[in-house]
Amino acid sequence: MKSRLVSCLLVLSALCSALRAEEPALWATTNLGFESAYVSYGTKFSENTLMPKLDFGRGDLYAGVWGYLPIDKGGGGYVFDGEWDFFGGRTLKLNDVFSLDLGGTLYQYPGVTTDEFTFEGFLWLTANVPFKPTAKLFYDFTIENWIGELAFSREVALVDKVALVSSARVGFRRPLSSDPWLYATLQLDLAYPLGENGKLLIGPRLTNNSDNDSVGHGVETWWGVAAVRSW
Repeated sequence: MKSRLVSCLLVLSALCSALRAEEPALWATTNLGFESAYVSYGTKFSENTLMPKLDFGRGDLYAGVWGYLPIDKGGGGYVFDGEWDFFGGRTLKLNDVFSLDLGGTLYQYPGVTTDEFTFEGFLWLTANVPFKPTAKLFYDFTIENWIGELAFSREVALVDKVALVSSARVGFRRPLSSDPWLYATLQLDLAYPLGENGKLLIGPRLTNNSDNDSVGHGVETWWGVAAVRSW
């Protein structure tokens, strides 16, 4: 009887070990960045901004927290005390080409007395083809704000493991409190390797939008740098 019990326990232990081995590995990415301006969807909020970021996930689930901490809080034309984004989502692979992302983001704005917290849902459709086109749709349920965006990205190897990373985004923003506007943003980065799992990104950015009258709108140029590591 004891031998059978021991045998059953050994079999269960082996099955559990096999199931654990088949579980997707937990991954994480840390990103410590600095931008000479914080521009989001064509709107400038501040200058000289620290951007710590943490992403983690397992399988098709992911979550993270991103921070935007301005050194110059009045650089965007009004006082901006910062922002924290807490997000989570799931990537659904539709076929060999297309994948769908569903999720939500909780925004927290320190120092704000009205709408300190807002919640936004997002839906992305990505094509696994050159330039990786991604159609994105966001809706903030708290402030009733729509954002639609089409994004492209490309990485080209140069020399000595250095790469040129480029991205372009065009979209619209339709807030409840004002007229909608269009925007476009370009970003170029040189990516230098930092050890086996890290890289340093540095480069210029450019944005413009169709609403040049509002604070923080119009043509903006700035630069950014970030140290990224995968774990």
